[in-house]
Amino acid sequence: MKKLLSTLAAVSVAVLFAGNVNAVVINDTNAGADDGTNVGDIDTLLTVDTTLPNSGQATETRFVNDYLVSQGIDTTNLSFVLKNETTPIFNTDMTDVYASDITTEPAGLADYFIVKNARAGGWALYENLPMTDWAVFDASLLPSDMNVGNDLTVSHISVFSNNGGDVPEPGPLALMAIGLLGVGLRRMKKA
Repeated sequence: MKKLLSTLAAVSVAVLFAGNVNAVVINDTNAGADDGTNVGDIDTLLTVDTTLPNSGQATETRFVNDYLVSQGIDTTNLSFVLKNETTPIFNTDMTDVYASDITTEPAGLADYFIVKNARAGGWALYENLPMTDWAVFDASLLPSDMNVGNDLTVSHISVFSNNGGDVPEPGPLALMAIGLLGVGLRRMKKA
């Protein structure tokens, strides 16, 4: 029983404190103090649309909402957080992968973001992964007419929150580990 408990404890600690093995790192001398920063992993590209016109906050929010609803995601708490037209976009240590600082106040509100192309009118919607202070996107996945690549013709990045009080990861894993530990201790007490 002690071996089971120690194994369970070790696995729980490893899951809680595991680092990102596929980390993307800024590799751009123009990044200043951010050069060499671990920005997490590449965010998930959800959809691209090159037919939408130039627009404002309401149209962008509708675009995000319509896509998420079509995927069965509850958007009751979807909200526009910020539109950033001035943040630089940095090269990373991975080909065609770029990073941009999208820090929000309060922190952790960047569940989704749009990369809006300045010339072609293309919109790319991403789900932001756990390092929510950074938008990390792979330009090679975008249609060639979005011209992101070396031209970096990004008009702006808009950030959206859909935080409805969900338990943040790895919270559920920690709760499960505590529960299993409790069950193990209870069984040990009975024996």
